[in-house]
Amino acid sequence: MSKGYDLTVRELALLGQMKEAAVRNSLSKERIAIERGEIDHTAAVAWLNERRDFVSTRMEEGHQVRWIADSRIALERGPFAEAFGHLLKNSEITAAELARKAQVPENFVAELAAGRPSPDLAALRRIGEALDLDAPHFVGIAVQTALRG
Repeated sequence: MSKGYDLTVRELALLGQMKEAAVRNSLSKERIAIERGEIDHTAAVAWLNERRDFVSTRMEEGHQVRWIADSRIALERGPFAEAFGHLLKNSEITAAELARKAQVPENFVAELAAGRPSPDLAALRRIGEALDLDAPHFVGIAVQTALRG
């Protein structure tokens, strides 16, 4: 079983817009095992995708929405240097790669990481876009930080 991603019968019933008894019957009929009250994630997804009324959400879109929301919270709550370091670490891109992708000098990224952003709006926007952030929000927080500097 894939810990953390397995689904219960109740969760399948909610996702499939069915009653729990109907889900149990269908799982039994299709010989899908229920172990410790859960259905293996892979089997559950395959089963759900066969349901007529089930519409799967796009995982990548969901991930992107969470990434943007988490980044906004990080930028608003903590010191800029700490938030930027967190974003850089979680984006799995190095500072040098980010500089190349955003077409800015490496020292520009180093200054961001040190909490001393330049008020260069175009460069900040490219950094925000390269990190797949809400770029206007990122630029706004960076400029606020620069002005407080």
